[in-house]
Amino acid sequence: MSRTVSLGRLKLVFALLIAVSVVVGAGLVVGQAPELFGADVATEPEGSIAFEQQEADGQSVEISSVTLSDGGFVVVTDESDAVVGVSDHLSEGSHDNVTVNATEEAAGSLYGSLTATAYLDSTDDGEFDPRTDDGASDRPYVVDGYPLTETASVTAVERPDDVERSFVVTSLSGPDAGRTSQTVDFVAEIRNPTPNELRQHAAFRVDGDLYERKVFSLAADETREVTFEVDLADVGEGSHTYGVYTERNGSLGEIDVEYDGPAHVTVSNVSRTTMVVEAGVPAGGYVAVENDNGTRLASSDRLAPGIHGEVALDVGNVTPGTNLTAIVYRDDPAAGAEPTPYELDGTPVRATVQAPEAESD
Repeated sequence: MSRTVSLGRLKLVFALLIAVSVVVGAGLVVGQAPELFGADVATEPEGSIAFEQQEADGQSVEISSVTLSDGGFVVVTDESDAVVGVSDHLSEGSHDNVTVNATEEAAGSLYGSLTATAYLDSTDDGEFDPRTDDGASDRPYVVDGYPLTETASVTAVERPDDVERSFVVTSLSGPDAGRTSQTVDFVAEIRNPTPNELRQHAAFRVDGDLYERKVFSLAADETREVTFEVDLADVGEGSHTYGVYTERNGSLGEIDVEYDGPAHVTVSNVSRTTMVVEAGVPAGGYVAVENDNGTRLASSDRLAPGIHGEVALDVGNVTPGTNLTAIVYRDDPAAGAEPTPYELDGTPVRATVQAPEAESD
């Protein structure tokens, strides 16, 4: 064999090696090299879940079907996003009629609008871990960027003796009126009318929304006072209907909540012509806007006692960068008297922002 032929073959082999290297390198860059050589490609976990409206006994709910590519759990939460039930560990694949039992805290009260979420066993320990000591946690399956969930309404099983089997609210007491600065107690007397000890729940709701749920046991024919401590700032000003509900019984009351401060003002939007604020005026008043020179640029109408959102004030057409200060006053803007601002720790209640630069055409 001649030297010329040998060199030619070497050049050919070298060229082939370069070509293979380029192909592999390009495949790695775009994440396709494993596919070129028949290797498995990692995929995101996939799943589906079906959770239908149903009647239940408060101790468990049924998930019609769930498919988990990597196995895991079905976790049920209530309207306040608290975990009220967790399934057994499920293997990968499809499962029908999966029973999810209530947690100890929620036993007997697995009712209402409930949400079932599919979770991976991310910590790989066979137990559902919302959060471990080292900060790790099981994470939900995600489909199209959202957790894999399904919400259903769960109601109590209808039985002729439902009322007789339910705790009964024999009385409910609480204040008729209050202020947003107060925390008040609502006290319900709850009785177990059955000849057996039962563990059930009592829920406190305001205008139909769940505020707090308590789960407890009562001996046969036992009556207990159950107290719900309520921050009226969470309830808000206005007239409200509240109630305490057991599985098949309940009692209602009404309370009028008055806003009593502290006074506040927050700027939600500003332009060179308009300022929009939220203002709290415990005894009524108005909001004015002033510049650095103390010149009043705008005033709102008289505001009744309470919290007022989206109060719009026309400030004219100010220079970009001008400081605009919203101040909350006690008086009637048409009274003509020396204005008296609300104060907090001896300082007028105010909020200052700058007028933005002019928008480009």
